[in-house]
Amino acid sequence: MRFVSGLCAVALTALACFSNAVPAKDVDDVPSPDRKAWMAYQQNMFDALSTSQDPHDWVIASIIHFAGSSASERKAGGDLLERAAQALPDDAPTQWLAIQLCPTVKTPPVCDSAMTTLERIEPDNAAVWLQALNRAALLRDVVGVEVALERMAASTHFDDHLLDFQKRLVVVYQRFPPTSAMSDDLHRLRAGFSEANFGYVAAIAITNAMMLPTYQHLIRACTIDAELGLHVERSADCAKVGRMLGLHGPNLVANRIGFAVLRVSRTWNDADVQAAREVDWAWMQAPRPNVSHSATVGMQYEQDWANSGSEIGALRLAMSREGVATLPPADWVDNSSPFSEKRLADDRRYAAEHAANPF
Repeated sequence: MRFVSGLCAVALTALACFSNAVPAKDVDDVPSPDRKAWMAYQQNMFDALSTSQDPHDWVIASIIHFAGSSASERKAGGDLLERAAQALPDDAPTQWLAIQLCPTVKTPPVCDSAMTTLERIEPDNAAVWLQALNRAALLRDVVGVEVALERMAASTHFDDHLLDFQKRLVVVYQRFPPTSAMSDDLHRLRAGFSEANFGYVAAIAITNAMMLPTYQHLIRACTIDAELGLHVERSADCAKVGRMLGLHGPNLVANRIGFAVLRVSRTWNDADVQAAREVDWAWMQAPRPNVSHSATVGMQYEQDWANSGSEIGALRLAMSREGVATLPPADWVDNSSPFSEKRLADDRRYAAEHAANPF
């Protein structure tokens, strides 16, 4: 029942992740029938979207080829995204994707342009300054990291545009339903497979696999140890950022990262521990759309997410409809707590090991 964020959790996403991530030469040099059907489907989508007159279609096409298994496919995706970013200079999700898919310090011009654009059109979005922090950390720029962290803390909200891309991908997958060959394979792999829900599950899989920002530099920047004198001056900013993500983040990954920031910065309180416990409960108990559900389930999940402003809100609405308690019982043990003693001990070891190298 559960769709595990960022993982190949059901047959459809297993097929998608496998087909995009594993070069054919690594599977006996000959693609399996499942893989061949998926590859043909993806290529047909790319061909149609990349030749469209709508730059929004180019963005989706670039995602398809950025996830491709060859360097030529990734280059084609990058070239198309650059065209889309230039054609849609005020479209925040497109500019976000351009930043998201710039993996190294040696960024092409489109990455610099997208960063400047996002700072202009979304100056109060902490996710924009997270990207600035990531780039400063890669450049080993301490001042740049601290400035970006201050801007994150002063922001009004955090939006990584994950939901925006889910919505756009759903529309595209509805325009390109699975081929009969794919449907046959998926019916065989997953009992009760629903073609109608294909777009929703595929969209959630792809966005969680590709659209989530990098958080490790934030975690390292907010790792505070008073005894070691490590980053103590960042305490207030890290506390603000941690609560923004943990309590108000748009998706479960952001929520979990926020609580981790509070933990490593030693700025949490009992209310934060309780909030994390409630998030973990919802994650463990809530039903999620999968390929066996009707399209109504996927549509409701997306609508609930949009209306509530967060994935955790969508999960709680689903729990209410199913008659599942949205809050954990008093005797429930949260084995995944971000504030467990083991995690705290690990943090202390990590701080000691990295005190001399903050990057």
